[in-house]
Amino acid sequence: MSTWYAAHTLEYARFLDGVQETYSVYENVILIKADTLDDAHQEAERFARAEAEASDVIIDGRIARPTYAGIRKLVKCQDMVAADFERVNEPFHPMHGTELTYSRFEVKSTEEFQKLLHGECALVYYED
Repeated sequence: MSTWYAAHTLEYARFLDGVQETYSVYENVILIKADTLDDAHQEAERFARAEAEASDVIIDGRIARPTYAGIRKLVKCQDMVAADFERVNEPFHPMHGTELTYSRFEVKSTEEFQKLLHGECALVYYED
């Protein structure tokens, strides 16, 4: 039986010119339906790599390349609908591979970035 997972994936923007003093980091949350945690991890990585490789972006007037970094966490989704809830019309529901939300951070060094990637305490500047 398949299970729904929310995969928190990280990508960062790597400038194509000059010195890079900070890193814009994006956390994307992707909904994955898979039979096992390992399968979910593989699917999440496939979607995240494809998203990161889609196209270059402009940040502060500079061209940057989104770069896949890894999966920060993989969370098993829970059905929060009460058993006695009657649905008049079936609402739209997310599908396999849907990006649910994203977060943007800035870190000041690769060391802080590595801490963030591995779920350790890291100094980040959250941008909304």
